[in-house]
Amino acid sequence: MGFSAPAAAQGAGCTGGGKISKTIAKPMTAAQEAMKAKRWQEVLTKVREAEAVPGAKSGFDQYYMAEFRGYAYHNLRQDADAARELENALNSPCMPDAKKADRYKALVGLYTSLKNYPKAIDYANRGLKGSPRDTELQVALAQAYYQSGNNKEAARVMTDVMQSSEQSGSISEVSTAVSHLDSLTQQNAALVEESAAAAEALKQQAERLAAAVGAFKLAG
Repeated sequence: MGFSAPAAAQGAGCTGGGKISKTIAKPMTAAQEAMKAKRWQEVLTKVREAEAVPGAKSGFDQYYMAEFRGYAYHNLRQDADAARELENALNSPCMPDAKKADRYKALVGLYTSLKNYPKAIDYANRGLKGSPRDTELQVALAQAYYQSGNNKEAARVMTDVMQSSEQSGSISEVSTAVSHLDSLTQQNAALVEESAAAAEALKQQAERLAAAVGAFKLAG
């Protein structure tokens, strides 16, 4: 069994040619199998073994090691570690553009659950640059503003959500926005909601990651 990734996984500056290096193929394959079996500590152990192999690691190697660690830490409920690794993967040139929107949402949820609201606000705004009318991100941004004590910005964002939804005639989006606006007065409930959203987003990404890893080919 080998490692390869779709061409879409490679961005400009992503070294490694979209393939895991032969030198770390054995521990990374073992990490993949451990991930499929949900043995999260073993995933971390095998990735550390891959890191310890002598020689430089390509950008593609480092990207997938960060992804594996991020999902493992998330499932171990070590949110601060998960956020750090998933953030590292997001900032890698090997992260496909198509995955970034979901990653922004996951990081917003993780940093909100960690009460690191500046980070949550930063990632929500970054995500909205690419998808300015993403209602889910807009609401998450409003929640982060509210929980950080910036009620003025929270109200501004939610007003924008409702106005744009009304103009587009999307009644369902208006209803969703109003529902979320009401939840802004219930901080604990909002935190639980964001954590659940982050968990679901990461679960879906983990499933896609496992499928992609199964198609890998060795370099060389």
